[in-house]
Amino acid sequence: MRNTSDNEKSIGKLFREASAGEREAFEKLYAEFYTPLYRYMYFRLKNRSDALDLTQTVFFKFWKNIGSYKEAGTPSAFLYTIARNTLIDFFRTKKHDAIPSDELVAKQDEATVPELPRDDSFAEEIRNSLLILGDSEREIITLRFMSELSNAEISTITGKTEPAIRQIQSRALRALREHLKNKKLFE
Repeated sequence: MRNTSDNEKSIGKLFREASAGEREAFEKLYAEFYTPLYRYMYFRLKNRSDALDLTQTVFFKFWKNIGSYKEAGTPSAFLYTIARNTLIDFFRTKKHDAIPSDELVAKQDEATVPELPRDDSFAEEIRNSLLILGDSEREIITLRFMSELSNAEISTITGKTEPAIRQIQSRALRALREHLKNKKLFE
């Protein structure tokens, strides 16, 4: 897992250096967080092009606002909060002026979703199984297991308490386990 305390300390140091205007520190942060942030966007949008665009938007906003970073939270939480707010803004500016329901997310343009290798049907089934979850559950599972954030970081990002995060996560994992068990993919 990426979130060791030594790693968080070095990431915190990079945040301080980037906030002082050091371009190299920003580039290292970009390299560290690009893939996890893209993954977060992609699993929320299911559209590669939008996920790429929004990930770039997150880094632009990050660069503009890095001076407002307060060391009260973790650096990861600061970036994911920007990502979450960018995602919310994106949905608000869409045609419906609202965050899409689970049904709308499930119907998004599948033509832009990269295909998984044919022999990786289990991974494809898990990806599709995330659609059975509600928005909040899907977001927390994505942040926890795809982006490897701690419950404390997820709490900071979502504004929910850690016990609520644990409860939502537990409920979502139970639903996923049951769904996959019914499909005979998980015992």
